[in-house]
Amino acid sequence: MPSTESRRRLLMAAGAALSIPLSGCSSVSEFTRKSSPISITEVWVKNLGDSPAVFDVVIEDVTDNEVVFWETHPTRPMADRDEDGDEEIDIHSWENPVQSPGNYALHARVEPDDETGEKQVTSTQLQTNADCLSILVEIDIMGELSIGVDTQDAC
Repeated sequence: MPSTESRRRLLMAAGAALSIPLSGCSSVSEFTRKSSPISITEVWVKNLGDSPAVFDVVIEDVTDNEVVFWETHPTRPMADRDEDGDEEIDIHSWENPVQSPGNYALHARVEPDDETGEKQVTSTQLQTNADCLSILVEIDIMGELSIGVDTQDAC
């Protein structure tokens, strides 16, 4: 499980990511505040990589810069799950991670569970015309961290 120091670093990185200018706006927070409130129906984490990893998923209400959801989940590497020829994907989800519609940003960190990989952090502002979102935080087969937002049939 990540240490308190690791969590502090993630929050500092998240704060820095929110202050980066975007599309002519002065900050992600300002840009997101102008969008319609959204609901997040579920957040998924999936590890398709070759190394075990621990996911941290943070949802921030950008209206007041408050963390409203923070969960940690360890995953096994794809190589550990292929004993019988079937690729059982290690996937986990949280349903309704926030209780009400709002203006949110999602921050994700993946920390290797062993010493072979590097820590990765990414963030995205959740802006859309859709009312509901389903979010996938994933380590792909190349070991890269990404965040995907699905607006189809999320509610």
